[in-house]
Amino acid sequence: RINCIASYRGKLYVGGDRGRLRPGDRQFAGRPYKVYGYEGGTKWTISGVFPTGKSKNLYPHAMAVHDGKLYAGYPSVHAFDGKQWEYVGTPFGDTSKQLLKVLQVHSLEVYQGKLLAGMWPEARAVVYQGGTKWEDRGRMAGATEVNALTVYNGKLYGGAIPKAEAFRYDGDGRWTSLHQFFSPDGWTPAPALSASSEEYKLWSRLTSLTVYQGRLFASLGSCTSSVLDAPAERGQVFSMEAGKCISYDGDLGPGWNRLVVRRKKGRLTIYVNGKLVAESSDFRPDEYDISNDRPLRIGFGEMDFFSGKIREVSMYNRALSENEIRSAPQPGVVR
Repeated sequence: RINCIASYRGKLYVGGDRGRLRPGDRQFAGRPYKVYGYEGGTKWTISGVFPTGKSKNLYPHAMAVHDGKLYAGYPSVHAFDGKQWEYVGTPFGDTSKQLLKVLQVHSLEVYQGKLLAGMWPEARAVVYQGGTKWEDRGRMAGATEVNALTVYNGKLYGGAIPKAEAFRYDGDGRWTSLHQFFSPDGWTPAPALSASSEEYKLWSRLTSLTVYQGRLFASLGSCTSSVLDAPAERGQVFSMEAGKCISYDGDLGPGWNRLVVRRKKGRLTIYVNGKLVAESSDFRPDEYDISNDRPLRIGFGEMDFFSGKIREVSMYNRALSENEIRSAPQPGVVR
């Protein structure tokens, strides 16, 4: 299996299982896990080799890019700077040391400028503090595994098994359950480490979360990944809206670009180099009180720091006209 994939410094990386077995061969002893880099065409080279059975072992299961490095995790986390891999700790939060042998990292995401890991067998989020130190950010109550983490409209969201459940992080280690996509009446899932194979077949995953066109999307799957075991909700996609936000879902490309974000009456719009590229649905402005006492940040939001350069920042106490937006200087022209 290929479990994780990421783009880092212009190159594609993947990580997964220990390679093809001979028919009937179930022995994995001594087989190392690996991360591969894509060289073009059908060529892949080995980027990292991680022996098993050691305290700092790595079974690549989740990947994320943060602060100039590529991170991969499960059960420990390693970081890659483009030349070599480095052990950066085992993020087990408040999970007891007795559970360390079964610990798994199933998701990695950046929130408020720091790297977070989503865990099994206790559905916790833990934040990387540098070196080999990790700090607990609370458990998603009743859940066992964090399959997805993402930031949407200023809030961190998580998706977990066994009820394909969506959570929102409300600070200070508090996670609020938003919806259970699979929770039959009278059903109580067995504890993570004592469930039978038949009980696992009933579990359901919230497999992924992503933001698109200003909405948060979630996908569902089974716990075992088998179409025969999965509950009826498998393969479905749902979305929700929290407040009003807007996103540009394309790639800006290299070089300078001119961005304009406008709120005019009951609609938000984004322009790239004078061209309208995204707009929200209509809303009533008086239903959204956005007054606050927080500092304005440009180049840093609830997800991460901006990686690049910013210049000629302007703010207006009115909505610019279409002509003003289109007639602004071209990108790269310094006034």
